[in-house]
Amino acid sequence: MLGKKRFIQCIIKSNLDEASSDFLNQFLKWKSISAQNISGKMDIPILPPAESSCYIFTNPKIEVLTEVRNNYWDTLILGELNKEEKLKIFRLGYSKIWSDINYINQLPVESLSPKEKSLVIWIYSGKPYLDIILKEIFESIGHRVMLPLQWTDLLESIPSAKPDCVILNWDLALESNRNCIEWLDHSIERSNHIPLILGLKNFHVPGLAKNLMNGISRISHILMTEKQLLQSIVHSLFITPNPLVELERRSILHWDKTVRFQLKGIDLRDEDIIHKINGEAIKMLDFAKQFKWLLEDELFH
Repeated sequence: MLGKKRFIQCIIKSNLDEASSDFLNQFLKWKSISAQNISGKMDIPILPPAESSCYIFTNPKIEVLTEVRNNYWDTLILGELNKEEKLKIFRLGYSKIWSDINYINQLPVESLSPKEKSLVIWIYSGKPYLDIILKEIFESIGHRVMLPLQWTDLLESIPSAKPDCVILNWDLALESNRNCIEWLDHSIERSNHIPLILGLKNFHVPGLAKNLMNGISRISHILMTEKQLLQSIVHSLFITPNPLVELERRSILHWDKTVRFQLKGIDLRDEDIIHKINGEAIKMLDFAKQFKWLLEDELFH
């Protein structure tokens, strides 16, 4: 991973034994991270931790988890969670879980900071917890993310912020106003900037009129469900060039020229997840493992 790094802000310990907790403390010291343990009797801090510091919570109650998430700290959950717990965490908008306590020494406590040429990604899925999850994934690899209050903010964001990629829930946009396609066309014409739009669509609802579907397809050549979008993004983190080992076949989002103002295309392809066995590729695979739990189908039932 290239570029400036930033440290995790918060770690939530889930049913860690004493030996694992001690190892975590030593690991954080080795990484030059100052750990601040927040016990159940203490008030949750209002401000984020200082640079190179990290809050540590041990088996917090759901109320604490909710408040921590509402603070938008970059948070990782360390330890085993059952299906019910994962679903609760998912609905709160947590994105990072590291369940392999035998490999705490590989814990991804660093993420990339955005650079001048980082992509700008605009997200409106209609579900705040999913927006936050997608935001953390993209920000962890150095992209800039915009989360609007409503989809119509996009009409001004296109000419002002010029996002490279837009994730838009078409069902909600059309429910709000059937003229949303014309509005977007006008915004694009006004700004002379065409963002790549990844469209979210619930394919179980009644079909749209042909003219509306044609309009969506013209602006947004990729349409998928929330599950397909999230899983394809997570899978894309496991891709590195010059493959030596084939892992498994999945739908991958390929980002063509992921450099600011040079995002030429995004393709959804079915191909082998592969990696090159070298130090940098292995680091990226270890980094991506914290998001692997988001591939579980049970989260979307």
